[in-house]
Amino acid sequence: MRVGIDLVEVNRFVKMAEQKNTLGKVFSEYEIEHIGKAAHTLPRMAGLYAAKEAVVKALGIGLFGGLVLNEIEIRHDDNGRPYLNVTDKIKELFSKYGVSKADVSISHTDSLATAICILE
Repeated sequence: MRVGIDLVEVNRFVKMAEQKNTLGKVFSEYEIEHIGKAAHTLPRMAGLYAAKEAVVKALGIGLFGGLVLNEIEIRHDDNGRPYLNVTDKIKELFSKYGVSKADVSISHTDSLATAICILE
């Protein structure tokens, strides 16, 4: 089992939200659309970012260890539960590290966002 966790301050994302061209470097199109649907976009943005960091930490590869942040996509099921969208790049890393299952959870307030990723 591998575990990664991250905690970020929501106000870190004010500048990023204003710079639309930066969003695509960090978030997928799905995530940008998902953020835009929120009444409070910054906490949602921070939560998704924390989830991406948690995935990287769980894999133990660091931010520059084979993935860029927009390649890690967090989606949501019909009930709003977050999950890691397993792309070909993620499958490759899962295979390399013997991972067969991934779980992600996100929580946030107006000022803090946290996420955890558990890989088995």
